[in-house]
Amino acid sequence: MSNSKPFGAVPWIWLLISLLLAPWALAETPDVAKARAYLDAGKARTAVITLKNRLQEEPEDAAARLLLGRIYLGMRDFPSAEKELERARDLGAQREKWLPALAEARLRQGRLEEALGLLDPAEADTAALKARIAVLRGRILGSQGRAEEAGEAYDRATHHKEGFLPAQLGHARLALKAGEQERAEKLLQRIRKRDPERAKAWLLTGKLRFGQGKAQGAATAYERAVELDPENPRPALGLAAVRLAIGETAASREVVQKWLDKGITSPRFRFLKALIALRQDRADEARSILESLVARHELPPAHLHLGRLAFQEERYETAVHHLRRYREHHPDKVPPAKLLAVTWLRKGAPERAVQVLAPLRQAGRQDPGFLALLGRSRIGAGAADAGFRDLQEAARIAPKDKGIRAQVALGYLAGGRTQKAVPALQKVIELNPDQVGARYLLVLNHVQAKNFAKAAAAAEELVKRDPDNPVGQNLVGLAVWGEGKTERARKQFRSALDAAPDFQGARLNLARMDLQAGMPEEARNRFKRVLDKEPDNRGALLGMVELAKRAEDKKAYGRWLERAWSAHAPDPAIGLKLARLRVEKGNLLPALEIARDLEGAHPDDPRVLALLGRVQQANGNLASAATALERLVELRPQSPGARVSLAKVHRSRDKRDAAGKQIDKALELDPEHAGALLLRARMALADGEDGRALELGERLSRATPESPMGQLVMGQAHVKAGEKEAAEKAFQAALERGPNRPAALALFRIRQGQGRVAEAEAALQRWLEARPGDADVRVLLAQYRQSQDDTGGAIQAYEKALESAPERPSLLNNLAWLYLKQDDPQALAYARKAHELAPDRPEITDTLGWAHVRLGQVQKGLRLLEDAAIHAPHIPSIRYHRAAALAKTGREGEAREELVQLLDSDKAFNDAEEARSLLRSLKEESGR
Repeated sequence: MSNSKPFGAVPWIWLLISLLLAPWALAETPDVAKARAYLDAGKARTAVITLKNRLQEEPEDAAARLLLGRIYLGMRDFPSAEKELERARDLGAQREKWLPALAEARLRQGRLEEALGLLDPAEADTAALKARIAVLRGRILGSQGRAEEAGEAYDRATHHKEGFLPAQLGHARLALKAGEQERAEKLLQRIRKRDPERAKAWLLTGKLRFGQGKAQGAATAYERAVELDPENPRPALGLAAVRLAIGETAASREVVQKWLDKGITSPRFRFLKALIALRQDRADEARSILESLVARHELPPAHLHLGRLAFQEERYETAVHHLRRYREHHPDKVPPAKLLAVTWLRKGAPERAVQVLAPLRQAGRQDPGFLALLGRSRIGAGAADAGFRDLQEAARIAPKDKGIRAQVALGYLAGGRTQKAVPALQKVIELNPDQVGARYLLVLNHVQAKNFAKAAAAAEELVKRDPDNPVGQNLVGLAVWGEGKTERARKQFRSALDAAPDFQGARLNLARMDLQAGMPEEARNRFKRVLDKEPDNRGALLGMVELAKRAEDKKAYGRWLERAWSAHAPDPAIGLKLARLRVEKGNLLPALEIARDLEGAHPDDPRVLALLGRVQQANGNLASAATALERLVELRPQSPGARVSLAKVHRSRDKRDAAGKQIDKALELDPEHAGALLLRARMALADGEDGRALELGERLSRATPESPMGQLVMGQAHVKAGEKEAAEKAFQAALERGPNRPAALALFRIRQGQGRVAEAEAALQRWLEARPGDADVRVLLAQYRQSQDDTGGAIQAYEKALESAPERPSLLNNLAWLYLKQDDPQALAYARKAHELAPDRPEITDTLGWAHVRLGQVQKGLRLLEDAAIHAPHIPSIRYHRAAALAKTGREGEAREELVQLLDSDKAFNDAEEARSLLRSLKEESGR
């Protein structure tokens, strides 16, 4: 804290100094006496300036240092106080003058052990100093939780100075902390009787009364403490808290604002201001203050209130963050644990809710709400038996509590025990016949069980009791829709909307009926109307996702999924789809972010772990992928698919034995599991076990007769064994079972090697018919045609490839060369586009330059060719093109020199014969 701290809190400074220190003994200069007079008069700033001026002239004035240190201590500038008091000590100030004050300065900075190190009484110390040392030791020991030692210290203080009130206050403070209210009361009464003007006694009395629930008595005590010590913030803080507790919000705010206006930096006043704002429904102001507090101070109650605010606003991720931070400091408090558990349930993570609640079951064993919540959470996490026991215990403790009964019914529904859910819901309705929620759940339960007639009857009863409530009409619609009475269902949903045009549940059901009836535009219009009113409506967002999927509109599908995820993360129904889409698009890191978010909320969801493993593997995080998939196998040990996924990762990490064990276990579980057979076959091929691979391929082909994969494996095994005829038959059979790129390419290579041109092309065309957008296979076809001197066919293949990859420079460059072969001016346009996309690739710059030269723009072409030659002097064709351009511009000598160097290097290149011909003609011309 700097010396520029405001000096408004003045009258209590001298009181503090007088309490801390014995009468003066150091010789005072006139300046020090003057400073003390200024302090007595409330002119603290002038006192400090006077003392600083004195120390400029005489730095070794111990009395000036001592007084300045005490003033800083009173002003809570503890670092500056410590510095001045240490200097006073070093300059020979008496021990009783500096020791208590220096210990206080270190204590206030949280350096408790350093303060304790000062507080060893010396034999020569006066009884008064020993008493004060003992009290300070007691304060420090008490703050460290060493209550017994603190009490002994206060006893020693009383021994040194009988009836020493600071020691009695210390005992009272310890009694309060230990919850010994009767003892604290007696001690404080005795202190107030002896010294009714002692503000600290009234301060502790306020705390005692507040703890006893005697708010008015607490307010009276705090008011007295404020009156006696008006510049001490602690009594004012207590008074403001009490007034807020008894509903005197305006009075509380007045106290808090007064201290804030003074410039006090205590976070507790700002925290109270936030609570006042909450009480007055100013949530934005409260949130701003609380967020500022947690950013600068570790104030657990601020985290608690931020968590509550976030929960109320359905910002569950934020609520979890703050509630967890609060529970780091208060892990045994049940109400915050319940709120955090409910938040986890809202996020769809019941296992996390169980982790929060289960350790507190003993503390919450008599709280039916706690037990019902724990039961629901356990059921959701898969521990149904334990969950049902908790629910039954909750119902036993509170048999007539409608809320608990509803929780029990919800638990039974979540656990799939519909036979118990129905009587539980009927019990809720019996206790409260107008309980709409219970009737609603009863109808939904009948719908889920496909007891549509019972559902309709229960829903119609709801409509009779409350004919104007659209919920009943909507439920009747659901029930009769289940019975197949679509026209009546539509009528009921429309009736619900007529009764309440903003009742979106009925509109969503009509949209779903439109989807089912194959009317996508009608469904889209209804979903959009819902979203106009409720932009984050989950049902409508998922409806738009489904519409985009049916229309095969990938852009819209992704856009709606992104919006749904933004509104409802970490909902696994949305996150799993979006992550898979991102993987499909190659956006691996964004997909990994989603997978990690899902894992944080649903750490034991097999679907999430499978996704996480897949995405981490795609990102190259093989160790992390293995960890996720090992957890998946632990959760689903009987799942062959989980073991195959783990085996793939082990294989990628070159852990062949581990991969083999997982595959063998998968095949034990399911001898015809396609994924396991395929992976084991690939491992056999990699190991050179052609016979084993062939046998596995045959098994795979029998297990999946519609799939090409078995025949593909068999073909690869035949190739390895040198059996080309058998390989060709297997690859052909694979293609007949369905489009398969590896089979098409393998068949092409076999036929190409045998010179069977038309049949080789046919293999590629077979694949391209199924996947016309495969640019790489189109390029392979074009290159093959080039090798067969089919320039026109090659151009046609390249142009088709460009339709799928219009921004690929190599395709444009190859097309430009082919058109140049035909002296077609289109070459220049393709070469220019390729150069725009890849201006730093010398082979592309060469193509554009050569096109300009061939089409008559020689100077322009030469500039480009010279640039290409500078960047790639090792490419002979570029140097030849440059020489030809030099010759065309009349620079024959440079052209001859370049050609001689190029041809003397004996490097083979396609244009070598043309280069020799050009050199001969240049020599002939020069000889004329």
